[in-house]
Amino acid sequence: MIFTLIMKNNVLVFVLWMLAFSAIGHGDSNGFLFKEYQLANVYLPNGQYTEEQVNFNLLENQLYFVDKRDGRMKIIDKSILVDSVRIGARKFLLDAKNGVREEISKNPLVYVRYNPRKKMRASQAGYGGTSETAKVTSYSMLRTDGTEILKDLEFVVTEIDPVYWVVKDGKEKKFKDVETFIKIYPEKKDKLEQYYKEKNMDFKNTCDVVVLCAYAQEP
Repeated sequence: MIFTLIMKNNVLVFVLWMLAFSAIGHGDSNGFLFKEYQLANVYLPNGQYTEEQVNFNLLENQLYFVDKRDGRMKIIDKSILVDSVRIGARKFLLDAKNGVREEISKNPLVYVRYNPRKKMRASQAGYGGTSETAKVTSYSMLRTDGTEILKDLEFVVTEIDPVYWVVKDGKEKKFKDVETFIKIYPEKKDKLEQYYKEKNMDFKNTCDVVVLCAYAQEP
């Protein structure tokens, strides 16, 4: 895949040449973070950015965009270094180690990754029924040598299991529930357990998690 950013009439232009992975049609939104593509600023490590219509495929951990030239969905190759994606006030970070994460708080600094729970997609079977064992070919894509291969999307997302990181003493600490969170602050174990129970907090609620992180970092 050949990727470049060029300046044209003082406007940054996002160019993905013929070897970009291409999806046929727009398909359905199963597996995507947003129901519709969102207008976003896509930032590169050098600070340059381009405005694109994007969406995140949770099942594939891929950033999709709508090519301005032909209106087709395409996948940004993982070899391309994307620093962050900003959709309105929301900021998403992309890296090879942790995948797509959203920054949900600046003070304290907290990130979340939306891990999908999935099941086999039900497909049309004989006599109008459905079968969860049948595969559904949703799109094709191009290899870098130009040959076309088929890719099957066999699963749909049933639930999201968020995983979090909080920055403590300059280091990112990963957690997913109250037990793993308290291990980050062992000196405040009793205090945090009591606060968590009193407030009836839910780790699937990102607002609750941000409040808990802020409480844990109080002097």
